[in-house]
Amino acid sequence: MLQNMSKCSLPATRIPRSTPRCAKSLSEPRKQPVQQRARVTVEAILDATAHIWAREGYAAVNTNRVAHAAGVSIGSLYQYFPDKAALVGAVAVRHSEAMARVFQDAAGKAGHGSLRDLVRSLIRATLAAHRENPRLRRAIIEELPRIGRPKRIAALKAEIRSSVVGLLSRYRNQIAVADLDLAAFIIINAVEHLTHVAQSERGVVDQALEQQLNRMIINYLVRK
Repeated sequence: MLQNMSKCSLPATRIPRSTPRCAKSLSEPRKQPVQQRARVTVEAILDATAHIWAREGYAAVNTNRVAHAAGVSIGSLYQYFPDKAALVGAVAVRHSEAMARVFQDAAGKAGHGSLRDLVRSLIRATLAAHRENPRLRRAIIEELPRIGRPKRIAALKAEIRSSVVGLLSRYRNQIAVADLDLAAFIIINAVEHLTHVAQSERGVVDQALEQQLNRMIINYLVRK
């Protein structure tokens, strides 16, 4: 039993950069749409999948139902997606890419302002991301670890973390944490998790939460 556990565990001092090696991987799409008509078809399929998954859960998603809701033939769906796992995986990737763009835009707008400006922008971006389609976001956060994660999501997380490290490095002389990669990991995951819990349990992501998150992150980062 201990031998099996060791194969799936990570050393205590290592911060994971992607999903653990023993995590399941979802099926990948068969191909990507090239022509505009094909892209419209795929978007309709993903919209229908997202709607069903967010409102009724993973168990309610099936290829026939999605095809019907999207207004496409089951044959058209199977040209791009081999099964329901590939459907929800593609929805999760699309959603994560949209959230990454929100995050990157906020980081860019922070420019060369103060460290507090940067933290405020990153936190606001996270809160804004959670306000967009909260049912789908909740389904992705709560169900995807059980179902499996597409490889693209791990890559997106790594990209975001790398960008935060780069932004923090501008303020190296103000930051008390020696390991900026660790700092970025803690900031991203702490804000993400607390925002998700606030939305799930309190039903609101508001200014009061934003203020407390700012206070927490600045107190963690800044030299006393």
